[in-house]
Amino acid sequence: MPGSPCNKDESFALPDNESDSENEGDEGDDQSDEINGEELLDPATDLRNECDYIEYNDESSDEFDDIVNSDDEEDIQCSDEEGWSHNTDVLDNINALFKRPAVIGDFESEESAYFGKIFDDNVISNIVQQTNIYAEQMNSKNWTELSADELKAYIGIHVIMSIHRLPTVRAYWSSDPLLRVDTVANTMTENRFEKITQNLHVNNNEDLLPKTHVNYDKLHKLRPLLDQLNNNIGKVYDPSSFVTVDESMIKFKGRCVLKQYMPMKPIKRGYKVWCLADAVTGFILAFIVYTGKEKIITESTLGERVVMTFAQKLSPGSIVLVDNFFTSCSLLNN
Repeated sequence: MPGSPCNKDESFALPDNESDSENEGDEGDDQSDEINGEELLDPATDLRNECDYIEYNDESSDEFDDIVNSDDEEDIQCSDEEGWSHNTDVLDNINALFKRPAVIGDFESEESAYFGKIFDDNVISNIVQQTNIYAEQMNSKNWTELSADELKAYIGIHVIMSIHRLPTVRAYWSSDPLLRVDTVANTMTENRFEKITQNLHVNNNEDLLPKTHVNYDKLHKLRPLLDQLNNNIGKVYDPSSFVTVDESMIKFKGRCVLKQYMPMKPIKRGYKVWCLADAVTGFILAFIVYTGKEKIITESTLGERVVMTFAQKLSPGSIVLVDNFFTSCSLLNN
């Protein structure tokens, strides 16, 4: 090279000592916890210091070029049976090393059976109980106690309404045959549907803590349902080895203290939800509704706390994929 003080070309090669390469993986594991950033930058720990130093003249340089540029694989195969090789067959079964996603249980290919495992009897029972309690607290006029079967019918009507959309809720009970939906109208009267909607509850208002309390929960009215759903999801789905953590927005333009504004997102206003999902199928494994800045000051970042919370639900060996918002040195250390 021009300006170089050396008269000969120089190169580095891996050591020929077989014992060095065989023990290299074990030694790396033992020392992984002891190497810090400064040591990685220290020339004393540079792996190049352990390489053999080779000098060669012009004649050996020509021979080296012939080997590198050779089209014959035999010329560049390693003589050591356990050394480097062009054989990549070992990668053919790499997927076998990772767990595939799977549905837990036999649901007879019926969507309702699968839904029933997530919205199970405990969820239904709690909603029925809390709805009746609230109706009694409010002295709701002409109220008759809600039953589990009636609540399931109410939920089913909402499913139909989400698929078969009409301008108003009242249109489903319309006398006009072009609007009326018999499946809805024959299952429940319009008045009863509205009455259940007015009193529907999943938690007792009398247990709500004041806003000044350190344990005040902005999601108190929904907390039992959110916890039950998060718990039940793990009973019906076994995720793959690859999972991802990201944020999602539920569109909402009304007035609510939980509403967030994110101008760079497709949905700019609504509820922000942290989601843990299977990176292969997109199935939601767990979720956390964002309620705003926390009052308790912590050293960790928000993104780190979200990932670490979700990590408690993962099995050993899971590979978590996150973007730069969640990434931090502290998270990687933990």
